[in-house]
Amino acid sequence: MPYVCAIMRSKDFFLCFMKTQPTFWLYFSRTERQALTLLAFFFVVQICVRIWIIPRYFPTHPPHWKSLQLVDTVDNKTQEIITAYLYDSTMEKTATTVVLEINQADSAQLEKLPMIGGFLAKQIVAYREALGGYYSLTQLLEIKYLKEDTWEKLHGQWACNGKVKTIQVNTADLETLAKHPYLQWTQAKRIIHYRQAHGPFTTKDEIKMAKAIPDSMWTRIIPYLAVDSLTR
Repeated sequence: MPYVCAIMRSKDFFLCFMKTQPTFWLYFSRTERQALTLLAFFFVVQICVRIWIIPRYFPTHPPHWKSLQLVDTVDNKTQEIITAYLYDSTMEKTATTVVLEINQADSAQLEKLPMIGGFLAKQIVAYREALGGYYSLTQLLEIKYLKEDTWEKLHGQWACNGKVKTIQVNTADLETLAKHPYLQWTQAKRIIHYRQAHGPFTTKDEIKMAKAIPDSMWTRIIPYLAVDSLTR
């Protein structure tokens, strides 16, 4: 019986029925062995609750809870030791959302964002390099594997400085122009032919006269085009 008493008085038992006196267990059994069996059964139940039930339905949130920090307090009435998690309310107030600059973040940083895996992070970086940088966050929607609902949920965690690499239209060759995602080979070829026939472009608007870029694409490509020292 002393063995049962020692177990029953252990502070590790947090369930209410585990804090009763040993005579309570004897009420449901005829022998001390049966009482010990009941105690062992509820001990197993306690372990299951700690491992599966509590973490699943009452998870601790790392930014708001100090990781597994326990505090023992004594109940003034029963003089029992109560073990509980320490809640740090100050961390909730100071918690901030990390914002990534889309033109500077690498694939490892992007991968840490929710709903962004390693493959999608590499796609974002690869498309940025192909474009020469993003001038708007809406350009991320042009990536094939990036869903719109994902973009909307992460919109507040991205920033765009609008700095892009421009292409000098008067000096760029056919391959350089056609390499840009917004230009096709035939469109780049028309720009080169117009430049050879009429001389260098003096303004960006003059590029329209080559009739190579449709109006629907003009607003998207214009930030990436430059005429000599003129930039966006």
